[in-house]
Amino acid sequence: MDRQPGTTAVPGWALAISKRLVNLMGGTIGVASRPGEGSTFWFVLPLQLDSQSVTTCVSVDELRGVRVLIVDDDEVNRRLLQEQVVGWGMRDGSCASGEEALRALQAARLEGDPYPIAIVDYQMPGMDGATAQNGFCRTRPAGRLVIGDAFVEHQTSINEIYLAVKYRPAPQAGTRLRRWITFRQSISEAIKLTPDGYFELALGDSIRAMFLEVDLGTEALKVWQQKTALYLQLAVSGEFTQRFGQPQFRVLVVASSEKRLANIRATVAKSTDKIFWFTTFDIIHRDGFWSPVWLRPTGGQRLSFL
Repeated sequence: MDRQPGTTAVPGWALAISKRLVNLMGGTIGVASRPGEGSTFWFVLPLQLDSQSVTTCVSVDELRGVRVLIVDDDEVNRRLLQEQVVGWGMRDGSCASGEEALRALQAARLEGDPYPIAIVDYQMPGMDGATAQNGFCRTRPAGRLVIGDAFVEHQTSINEIYLAVKYRPAPQAGTRLRRWITFRQSISEAIKLTPDGYFELALGDSIRAMFLEVDLGTEALKVWQQKTALYLQLAVSGEFTQRFGQPQFRVLVVASSEKRLANIRATVAKSTDKIFWFTTFDIIHRDGFWSPVWLRPTGGQRLSFL
């Protein structure tokens, strides 16, 4: 990726995320820069071809002419997104606040040319992304909403775990990711639980089933009481086996800090000392996802979940 002098700078958070993702995949990333000439950012990844992969290509042509509204109080962020979507042939609109975006959506709808997509900054002064989303749902009943910042950080953290499971070699030979499932709604009508992910590891002839919960400190501990009860219900009701075809599962919880981890563990331990495994992102970054870095609800010994 080249950047010429005078063009928009790459934000620091974008480079930080890129570096974390490349490192997780065992690659290297760097920059070559000369004053007055520009900068080139590069990365190298050691990837293997998957003989069983099925590739579905989505053409950029499908985005051409689609209208998208970009909502962000930061002008630099708006310009970056505008350059990207215009490069895909999309028709972009731009607003600096949630109030302005609501007016733009309403006007576009009345004109008969509504925005099917809105990319919205979650944290803005005045009307934030969450409040704006509620208004969007009333103003624009059909379409999609993409929220930045907290939402993006959470999704990036989930992706970190996926990349670690998919690309980091496990200590036991023959261990492979059998499948990964993401959830857009609760598991069932009876169990109102929406995990951050579910994956299965094949270890020889056996299969280990895992749910993933990423916690960045945005949920009250009362929510964790409810999650614990729902996971226990899923474990004993037989619905897990019926829906996923496996006899049992574990819940991997990755927290943003040791303090947060301790609070969640204490909350879960009031109900059970089973199925849950805990660690933090810092420990995974330091020691590795497959290492003995996992704590149970009670006790202080760190274990490997394999």
